Amino acid sequence: MDRKRAKQAVGLTVGFGISAVCMIWFIRSVDDWGEIWETVRSIDRAYFIISVAITLAVYAVRALRWGVLLSPIKRARLSNLFSATCVGYMANTLLPARLGEFVRPWVLSRSERMRFSQTLATAVMERVFDMVGLLIMIIITWIALNPEKAADAEAIEKLQAMKRYGVLMVAASAGVLAGLFVLAVRPGFVRRVAGVFTGPLPEGLRSKLLGLLDSVLDAFGIMKSARQVGVVVLLSCVWWFMIGGSMAILALAFDLNTGFFGGCFIAALVALAVALPQAPGFLGVFPMAAKLGLKLMGLGGGAASGYALVLWLMSVLPVAVMGMACTWREGLSVGQIAGGRAGAAGDEAPGTSPPGTSPPP
Repeated sequence: MDRKRAKQAVGLTVGFGISAVCMIWFIRSVDDWGEIWETVRSIDRAYFIISVAITLAVYAVRALRWGVLLSPIKRARLSNLFSATCVGYMANTLLPARLGEFVRPWVLSRSERMRFSQTLATAVMERVFDMVGLLIMIIITWIALNPEKAADAEAIEKLQAMKRYGVLMVAASAGVLAGLFVLAVRPGFVRRVAGVFTGPLPEGLRSKLLGLLDSVLDAFGIMKSARQVGVVVLLSCVWWFMIGGSMAILALAFDLNTGFFGGCFIAALVALAVALPQAPGFLGVFPMAAKLGLKLMGLGGGAASGYALVLWLMSVLPVAVMGMACTWREGLSVGQIAGGRAGAAGDEAPGTSPPGTSPPP
């Protein structure tokens, strides 16, 4: 337990350190805070409202996609999927260590009376398809913008670093997808291998691990259907391009013409940045990445700094409010989530916790 706490402490320290460095970079890049304030006050509210509406609609698309991933196990209600999604993203925003990645499947397992291992497995698959959709968006955006011809030498160097990062993501995504495919089409082989490796373990622990594996294999059943995989990939692309479109529309509110693919470029840069360890709420990292994206496109000044700050707040505050409302709907409290109740969900038996009650500690 002490080793686990020490590891968590190191992770939190690194995350807060990265956020602090990014925040210092952002603050030092601002020449006139008064200009930023005036820029924010004078934004086009119509474009701002449209951008916020698209940002909120993204969570509905995510919930719909999650339902497709869960369909081989159970057809979950869209309202429960949306609620769990918002609660999870709220937790990622307000709490450290990305606790929302565990909160989200935990909340759904309660409302749909499913095994936590099943909902967790599909949540992991979501992240894999997130990478697939992001890579497709990056490739299309790169072709559309052809940034290397338009950028100066410093920008080209930074873009090349991004490209190397993207290549690593491609390799990681391909490896994970290949592993998921093997799990889906050769479950018997996977069970036999697991049986060999768990053979020396005590019978109780061995049975528990093999039962967990069965739940995971059930969740990976979608990989057997090319049609369902195609739908998931399509929805992944839709929601990424929605995010890019939202960022492009918000830029218009600041009289910054990034174009649609320019918004997608900023979205990709922000996505790569927030994948790093950091403080809750993507403090420092998010606005730094957004402003850097504008700089690489030759857009700067007070409008760029104001855009980066508003984009960050727009990405954090609305989902936090929706998450709080959905937390109340689920009969939970932020204290329960922050207190580690989600971590106990792995021991929950299927169907033992009706909605509105807490799982056993």
